[in-house]
Amino acid sequence: MAGYISGKQTFFRFLFSFGAATGTAVFLTFLLSGPRLGSHYDFLMRYRPAPPVSRELTLIETGVSGDIIEPQVAASVIITLIETDASALVIQAPVLGPAAGESAGGTRDTAFPGIAGDGDALLSRLDDEFALLEGNIRNLFQAIRTGSISPGESERYVGELVDLAERGKERLISAIERRDTAGIARMENASAAFGNVWEAGDLRVRVIRAGGEEGSAGTASDPATVPEPKPRYTSPRPDRDGVLRRIAPILLGEAGEEHVAYALLKNRYDTAEIGFGGYQPALTLRKDGKEAVLPLDARGALLTEKPRGEIDFKRMPLGTFLEYERLDQELYRSLSEAEKEGFFVHLAPEAYPNFRYDYALSLREELLENPAEGGRDRWLDARGEYFSALESCIYGPSETSLVMGYETLIASETLEPGGVEAVVSLRNGVIRTFKRIREQYETLKGLREQLSAALEGSVCILGPVSSSREGNPSDAEASAILANSILTGQAVVPLASEYILLWSLMAALITVFFLCRLGPSGTFFWGCFLIILTGGIFSLGFIFTKYWIDPIIPAGAVAAGVFPSFLWALYLKNATAKTFRRVYGPIMAPAYLKQLIRAGRPAPGETLKARAAVAAIRCGNLLNAECRKDPLAAEAAVAAFREAVYRICSKAGAVMAGGDGDTVLIAFGSPPERICISRMKSELPYEDDIKARSSHNPAAKAVGFILDVLSSNPEAAASWYFGIDTGDCAFRYSSISGYSAFGYPVIRARILAGLAPRYKARILVTGQVNEKLDGLLTRRLDVLADKAGQGRDLFYEVLTKEKTRTPAAATGASVFR
Repeated sequence: MAGYISGKQTFFRFLFSFGAATGTAVFLTFLLSGPRLGSHYDFLMRYRPAPPVSRELTLIETGVSGDIIEPQVAASVIITLIETDASALVIQAPVLGPAAGESAGGTRDTAFPGIAGDGDALLSRLDDEFALLEGNIRNLFQAIRTGSISPGESERYVGELVDLAERGKERLISAIERRDTAGIARMENASAAFGNVWEAGDLRVRVIRAGGEEGSAGTASDPATVPEPKPRYTSPRPDRDGVLRRIAPILLGEAGEEHVAYALLKNRYDTAEIGFGGYQPALTLRKDGKEAVLPLDARGALLTEKPRGEIDFKRMPLGTFLEYERLDQELYRSLSEAEKEGFFVHLAPEAYPNFRYDYALSLREELLENPAEGGRDRWLDARGEYFSALESCIYGPSETSLVMGYETLIASETLEPGGVEAVVSLRNGVIRTFKRIREQYETLKGLREQLSAALEGSVCILGPVSSSREGNPSDAEASAILANSILTGQAVVPLASEYILLWSLMAALITVFFLCRLGPSGTFFWGCFLIILTGGIFSLGFIFTKYWIDPIIPAGAVAAGVFPSFLWALYLKNATAKTFRRVYGPIMAPAYLKQLIRAGRPAPGETLKARAAVAAIRCGNLLNAECRKDPLAAEAAVAAFREAVYRICSKAGAVMAGGDGDTVLIAFGSPPERICISRMKSELPYEDDIKARSSHNPAAKAVGFILDVLSSNPEAAASWYFGIDTGDCAFRYSSISGYSAFGYPVIRARILAGLAPRYKARILVTGQVNEKLDGLLTRRLDVLADKAGQGRDLFYEVLTKEKTRTPAAATGASVFR
């Protein structure tokens, strides 16, 4: 704490610094409102605990980007979801054909089975059309080159070639439409049977429900498409820097577009509404009397968190669904071949696995054509019976019975040599066939169990994924992230601007209050520490809680309070140092002055009382003839005398305390000296016990120092006389008289310095000083008394080494003033 900073200055410094911090906090709160997020938010987000991930969500990955799905593939996925009892499906990949939103654009990728463009028939048709076009172009140019067509007729032939190309395009479009019409109808029928499919193409989304109302059954001829109450979107807008950090459940504006994931999940709740009352908007979900509130940012967006580390959404490649369908069909073909070979002859016809498969398939097609109530359960029951019959067949006695029959024939020895080999081949064929069927079944069974575990009861999102988890999520992943926040109730809570401003002002208030009494160096170092501490506290608060207060705002407010406080302290220190050099520079050594400036006290003009030893130094050479005749010589001699006293005495910490003519006053134990000694490790503090005899008191220090001066300085030994007294003195600086000491010890020291030549002594001290001396030889000389004859005090001569010890001289004499 700087002593040169007064209470008034502290108050105004506090107000000025806090005002600057308040203005900065208001400005930053307004500038970063929203909140406006950046790289520091992403950095801190990496250190937050990974958010919980709902096991109800499953991502069906169609590739990285730009993949177009055939309607037939989408229908196959939906049928598998029905079989595995999934909850809902959101299609966020473009589906080829009008059902996908009139656009099938994008880069085709055959890395994933089922992506549009890998059909042999379509490729063959494209090759035929372009070959025809190429042949027509070559024939036209050949005719022009050979002159078969005149220049006047070339325009007509070019027009006919363009017409042929246009008709070829129409034939290709017709082929594509015919190719996809069945797939589109099948996808829509499967969607109606599933009952909860949200199909998205780019930003266009439509809900396909069974029947006229949500969740009801429709008819085979008229699968109903439920009108959307509000337009919906699937591509959330990233922040200005291109990073996706927030997703709005509803876009603000007249249209009020709902995000497809929010539109899907809000139907689970009794009420789902976004309120903009109070300090901050919030999404409120109510169900069965319970309420969940998810605070939103100023634009109504949810600050979502991506899964991190080993925690992630359940993911299933699209190829897994196609592989399941392929394995199922391969197994059926193997069963059909086995049935044709008579391998199921020991079974009843209704127990044939392929018969059970055909029956379940017919129920599935019936469900797709007419999603009536109960049709789904009948198909799933028949599907389960098919797998049960298949297990009974391939793991039952069928294979054993066939093999035993063939073994009996072989052992009967009734067959011709060639017949034995044929029967052995048949027996081995049975064994190989059943082995192959079991392997196919086990592979299919494992894949079916994998799909069931991942999809049962899940909200599935079908679409492309991002190439890296570190980058922006794809639209499908963004939907999963938003759905996860709604299902788990976990999201970052952006505090309202009012609360951010309040916390920032509290941090700034504490900081400027702590710094308002410190010097510039303390303000700088502690201020930097508090800025870092403030940013660290709010950063850690975000990491370990869900509340977001941008650390830049409170740290910036604190910095705005630290900077003017530092400038104020620096100005006060420089002004104080300048004043102290002017006031105390002429009376004390630079080393002591430096400590005094750092301490910042005593303030100039401040009167302080201290127990000090005052020494009056009188120069006898100033009474010579030259000084009497020449005033300039007298002035030069006085200046040299005072300079010598300052140079010699200030090194010991003595303070010049006034003087006039041939006498100079110095003081040991003055307030400036005591302050400096308290800050210097090399100096011991004074002992002010009146009765103690110690070398660490002002009087003993003054006498010891003067003895050293007389022994080491010939000029002082020849012409200087000293009078010393100790006691309570007042010290004060005045612009008129400079720094001066006041009190009775000052008067008696002057008198003793004047009496020293009369007693042929160099050092005269009072009885109070003599009592403080330890180990020094003194001689009692006389007494001092005031004009009224009162206060008679003994005074003594301090014997120097050169002076012979003699009996007391001039005893009994009294000196009066």
